Amino acid sequence: MTVEITDKVQELHQKLTDCLSRVKLEVAGRFVYFEPEFQLFILAVHSTSPEKTESAGNLALDAIRDTVLSEISEAGFYFACKQI
Repeated sequence: MTVEITDKVQELHQKLTDCLSRVKLEVAGRFVYFEPEFQLFILAVHSTSPEKTESAGNLALDAIRDTVLSEISEAGFYFACKQI
């Protein structure tokens, strides 16, 4: 199944990227992308361990919980963090 990247996805991606750019995640690198097959925004982090990845994911989730996370959920999308 192919899902088009809509204006809403682009808008949410920008909001998520802007919000997370202000959060110190204590990882070497990061980027946000959208996985259309799973309707999932992914925060990909370059970290040294699964524990650091989990910590970065928790920090990110705390940062977006009261802002863009509700918009992501209302649009029918999800959010996750993964180690790269």
